[in-house]
Amino acid sequence: MKKIIIVILGSLVLGIIIWLRINIFTSPDIAYAKQTEWMYEKGWRVKGDLLLFEDNDVYNDTIYKNHYPVAIIKRTYESHYTMIIESINKKEIGMYREIGAHLEDEHLGRYDMLILILLDIIY
Repeated sequence: MKKIIIVILGSLVLGIIIWLRINIFTSPDIAYAKQTEWMYEKGWRVKGDLLLFEDNDVYNDTIYKNHYPVAIIKRTYESHYTMIIESINKKEIGMYREIGAHLEDEHLGRYDMLILILLDIIY
């Protein structure tokens, strides 16, 4: 019985590590961020409630405002319609959601809602 519990706990820990590696420690999808219209959700605002990127607003993962770097795109979660940004001085975090994403929330499963709650706690 102890071996079964150890195997189950080991599998659970391994699953969490894999999930963290895939969902937390991956680079943001800059192309997705640039082509999406974003609505402010919470935290720090980079340019107000509506965030639309022009060609010269994003270079690599850095967001510019009036040609000055103001924020870094830390994470994009396309499956959850979410983008996390961090101020350039690394003191503030903000969350933006894809415009229209609230319409999709009705179709999220329990697993998806859990991930959104974890994102909320982490950031």
